[in-house]
Amino acid sequence: MKKLWLGILLTYLFSSCGESNEQVTNDSSREIVEYNAKIGIGKFDKLELKDELDLNLSRKGKILQEQKCASCHKLTDEVSIGPGWKDITNKRSPEWLMNLMTNTEEMLKMDPSLIDQVKKYGVSMPDPQLTEEDARSILEFMRSVDAEK
Repeated sequence: MKKLWLGILLTYLFSSCGESNEQVTNDSSREIVEYNAKIGIGKFDKLELKDELDLNLSRKGKILQEQKCASCHKLTDEVSIGPGWKDITNKRSPEWLMNLMTNTEEMLKMDPSLIDQVKKYGVSMPDPQLTEEDARSILEFMRSVDAEK
């Protein structure tokens, strides 16, 4: 089971990072929605991050990562149930990461790379039920980890 989770999460985090738009059918409404694979789907379509890390946010993000994410994700490239987070902020846009953390269920329905992973492995990432502030804190922690390497 761990290998199944690992394969799914690893593939969706590290695949399909292109900027092209795709049309995807939203099964719940049967409407065609323009989907941007670079930013995902959710309220985050433009996120301005300062070059300098916010250490307070990062500290909070570290605590949240330990509580909500560490059981499936390592901070290295080591695969656990899910993919490691090494260089994740260089592989995915901040908007995509924030949308995944705050709009997980919709992302799983609309993101072609996530849809492929669920079909391939039969499991998907559970909704971490994060607030926007929590997700932003985790993103800042991800950035700090990537900056250390």
